[in-house]
Amino acid sequence: MQRIDTSFDMRLDSKDRDPDGASPTLRNYHMALWSKALPSGKRFDLVDTKRRAYLYHSSDLGVFYLSSDSIIHTYHSWPSMQPVLCQLPDSEKKHFLHLAYTIGAFIVFPGDQVERQHTINQARGISKVIRD
Repeated sequence: MQRIDTSFDMRLDSKDRDPDGASPTLRNYHMALWSKALPSGKRFDLVDTKRRAYLYHSSDLGVFYLSSDSIIHTYHSWPSMQPVLCQLPDSEKKHFLHLAYTIGAFIVFPGDQVERQHTINQARGISKVIRD
């Protein structure tokens, strides 16, 4: 089993791009964490070799395209949050941002569109109700 470094900051290997698409460590950790035997005994193994797919599974269980996204709000780029954030020490903000880019802050989502509708993750990213 692959060792997961829960303190690794995914920004470190994403070359100043969004770790969800650019961090090989994040992708490898997702594959290690989410590839497993299911309660039925069947294997759900993810691969990253399918063209235009972040992670992919195909078997008699079905075809699954998965994407990754952060589930942590940092609010650091939201102008409306600056009056709150400016009250925090820089060291605390830096520490929180580090935590927001570790494996515990990311999750996989179904990544394929159905009937040209938004994926779950796309919908949560544009909905003002969710405010993500």
